Amino acid sequence: MPNSSITINIHLLISAFLISNVFASYGQQMNLTIVDENNQPIPYVNLYFEKSSYGTLSDVNGLAQIDVSLLDKSDTLNLTCIGYENKALELSELQNNSVERIRLTTKSYALQNVEIIAEQARFISKNVGFNTALDLCQTGFSNKKKTRGRERAVLIKNNSEAYIESINFNSTSVSHDSVVYEVNIYEYDHGIGPIINNHRIFVTLKPSDNSKTYSLDLSKMRLFTRSDFLISFEAVEVFGSGGVMFKCPCHKKTSIYEKSTDGNWTISRERPPAIWCKLKIPKN
Repeated sequence: MPNSSITINIHLLISAFLISNVFASYGQQMNLTIVDENNQPIPYVNLYFEKSSYGTLSDVNGLAQIDVSLLDKSDTLNLTCIGYENKALELSELQNNSVERIRLTTKSYALQNVEIIAEQARFISKNVGFNTALDLCQTGFSNKKKTRGRERAVLIKNNSEAYIESINFNSTSVSHDSVVYEVNIYEYDHGIGPIINNHRIFVTLKPSDNSKTYSLDLSKMRLFTRSDFLISFEAVEVFGSGGVMFKCPCHKKTSIYEKSTDGNWTISRERPPAIWCKLKIPKN
C-alpha cells in the first residue's frame, strides 16, 4: 500500500506547479491606459520598445495590451501621438498585472510667421502627386499581413512654398466591415522628418465606399510646406477580415515607405497608391 503522505505531497507539488504556471502566464500581460491631463483616454497612441523592436497601438478607449514575454527587461517604452508631447518610460517603472495609467501632455505649437504674412497674399492652385481614374492597377492593405498599426507613406514631390489644401485618393475595394485610417503628413528633405499636421486626421472606409473618390479638406488646418512631403495612411482600427485596395499607377514613379509599430521606416517594393494633393501657392 502506497504511503498516503507521499501521495498527498506529490499532489500538492503538482497543484503548486500548475498554479505557478497560471500566474506566470498571466504575468506576461501588461495593461496600460493612456490618458490626457483631464484623465480622458487617448485613442490610437503609438507605443514601441526600442531594444525589443516591439510595438502596438492603444485602442479607441486608450487601452494597450503588452506582451511582456517579448520584451528586454532593460527596455524603454516610447509613446507618440499627434498633439501630445512624446514620452519615454523605463520598463521597470511600469506595474505588471494591473492597469497602469500613463498621462500625456498636450503639445504647444508656435505660430509660423509665414501664416500671418500669407493672409495678405494672392494664391494659385496646383495639384501634385498621382491621380488616376483607371482601375488597371491596385495596391493596398490586406489580411496577408498584420493590418492594424501598419503605416504606409507616399512621397509627394513639391518645389514650392505652399499650403496643403486637400488630400485625394480613390478606393477600389473595401472588404473589411470597416477600417479606420489615421492620415499623417511628414516633412521630407533627404529623409523622413517630423509630422506637419498638428491635429489628427481620421478617415473611415466601408464596403459602400468601393470605387469612390475621397477628398480630405485640410484648408482650415493651415498646413505649410516648403519642399517634398509624405502622405501616410495608418490602419488604427480594423473590423472584420478582408482588405482595402486603392488605385495606383501601373508603373512605379515614386517611393513608398512603410513604418511598423516599432517606429522603424523601410522602403517598400509595393506600388504606391495614387494620392494627389491640392496646394495653395502664394502668387509672386
